[in-house]
Amino acid sequence: MFNIKVIGKSSHGAQRNKGVDSIEAASHLIIELLKMNQPGQVVTVGKFISGTARNILAGEADLQGIIRTFGVNEREKLCNQAEKLTREIPAKFGAKGECEFISGAPGVINDNDKINSFVEKIARETLGSEHVKIIETPTMISEDFGFYIMAKTGCFYHIGAESEYPLHSDKFLPKDDSIITASAIHSAVVTNFNMGLI
Repeated sequence: MFNIKVIGKSSHGAQRNKGVDSIEAASHLIIELLKMNQPGQVVTVGKFISGTARNILAGEADLQGIIRTFGVNEREKLCNQAEKLTREIPAKFGAKGECEFISGAPGVINDNDKINSFVEKIARETLGSEHVKIIETPTMISEDFGFYIMAKTGCFYHIGAESEYPLHSDKFLPKDDSIITASAIHSAVVTNFNMGLI
């Protein structure tokens, strides 16, 4: 996660020459940050707050967003690049940019073939093979479970909720049956693991 502050100089909107427009500088910065998007790395600016009135040049602009990659080294490179852009782009407009990073959840990597095969076998036995799908390509969705896998090996899996709206939508509503499915697969995995059937 990142917080960026672009500091300009407020003035009357009719006298732009007496100020430094933080909205203009921040807008150009956002465009450059979004150019960093490519396969395997995502930069999103989800919040942009600036200004106090329609006729006043905004003295400050605050941006909030996320950077996601498929590896720690790649994440560090993108953070360094974002920090560099934050210094350089606002400076072109006479403004100053400050960037702060907040570490989020680490990536979730199912890298234990034995556990993965065990969970897949239990899922197929419990739910039927037609209800089990292996996600072949990585996703950028983060999850706190990454902390668990860093400490102990494990396997992360999704439970289909069959909502017509995506995650984080205010209309997201899982079907009631998804709780039964989740309970069944979780209890089957734990029971079989505790019985030493791995």
